[in-house]
Amino acid sequence: MKRLVAFGCSFTQGVGISLATPFTVITPDAGAWPQQAANKLNWHCDNRGQGGTSIKDVVHKIINYDFQANDVVCIMWPDMTRTMFLPGHNWRDVIRTDRPLVLSSHKNDQASHTYYAKYYSDDDAMFTALVHINFALSYLKKINIPAFNLLVSAKPLEENKHDLDGCFTFLEKYKHHDVEWLDCLVERGPDPIVKGVDGSHYHKKYHAMLGDRLAQKLPDLIDKYTN
Repeated sequence: MKRLVAFGCSFTQGVGISLATPFTVITPDAGAWPQQAANKLNWHCDNRGQGGTSIKDVVHKIINYDFQANDVVCIMWPDMTRTMFLPGHNWRDVIRTDRPLVLSSHKNDQASHTYYAKYYSDDDAMFTALVHINFALSYLKKINIPAFNLLVSAKPLEENKHDLDGCFTFLEKYKHHDVEWLDCLVERGPDPIVKGVDGSHYHKKYHAMLGDRLAQKLPDLIDKYTN
């Protein structure tokens, strides 16, 4: 049986679907889009989404994951502005040095304030994101694992700007031409987006809609990939 392996941030983990899945837990919500899609396809699911994670952390998880021959990977790439330092960093007064240090512009800690005040720029974040993502996709292609990438928002962005809604969106010229990119079903229409129970993440109905979309598209995309 095939297995859907999903990587991403809180939108993949399913934060906000229910009160049982706040940022303080790492267990994915059963209502999140990876499990929804896997249920409809009758596949197994391993949802590796984690709230607050970064593109760099997703790539680190991918290259250290024990993939199986029948795995299909879906990645909802996080916001390019986030980053992380692997264990061994020197922020001893912020976090234990044997754990990764996650930095985000919305975090209120010394390391994040220092990083974004002194070292961050959109140009650098864009370049770093592209390098990391293309490396991950090349790695998955090399080990023959089909990988499909999700854009959480279809709204156009100016070059070198990040998606303030939380997930990274590529300009057309930066897309890897050998990799399938899928638009999510969180539309930017006239009606306001319905938020989840935490008031900031997406409602469970959007996860269900995305699960349906993936279940419909993935079989044909996998045939295209393998042929």
